[in-house]
Amino acid sequence: ISLKALHTTFEDSEVRQQLRARPSKGKYTSPTVITGATFERLQRDRSQTQNITSILAKGDHDLGFSVLDYSLSYSEGKEKQNWYYSPTFAGIDKVDYLLNLSDTDIPTWTITKPGANYELDATKFKMSDIRWQSYVTRNRAFAGTINIKLPYSLGNYQSEFKFGGKYDTRNKFRNGWDIKYSPTGTVLMSQFLGDYKVED
Repeated sequence: ISLKALHTTFEDSEVRQQLRARPSKGKYTSPTVITGATFERLQRDRSQTQNITSILAKGDHDLGFSVLDYSLSYSEGKEKQNWYYSPTFAGIDKVDYLLNLSDTDIPTWTITKPGANYELDATKFKMSDIRWQSYVTRNRAFAGTINIKLPYSLGNYQSEFKFGGKYDTRNKFRNGWDIKYSPTGTVLMSQFLGDYKVED
């Protein structure tokens, strides 16, 4: 008889600040000049955990007139999104870019309107939407097998007759919510809470 058990835990977390230039929202007046474009600022804070457990027991027994073998296995996988907050802020003003294409792999830009460092000013961005997400997913599986071997002779040849059965069941469960909200008023990025949590 043997017994094997395994449990693993994995945690994945992310805190992201992203600046997205949107030159496609503007107009190219020359290969290096864009007018009427926009900027977006995106933030994300999330935490996710995964747990996997598996147990396997098996054995075999010589009963003299036959050989019995069997196995039982159970496994469970659980994934939980502990929290997920992701607001998006759109630039209030239209922006004119002057592109520097001297390095085509990493092009850079200069803002000629409204002014330098506009994209770093949190008072110039308002919330366009925010997304909250939380869920739990669980997978469970149970299997069992049993076999009996009966040896016999056929003339001068030794052989065996084997019969048995197997049971296998699986189920999956998921519960959670995914909300995306766009405010009706103006919420500036400078007014938004640092870690997105209401209790602060």
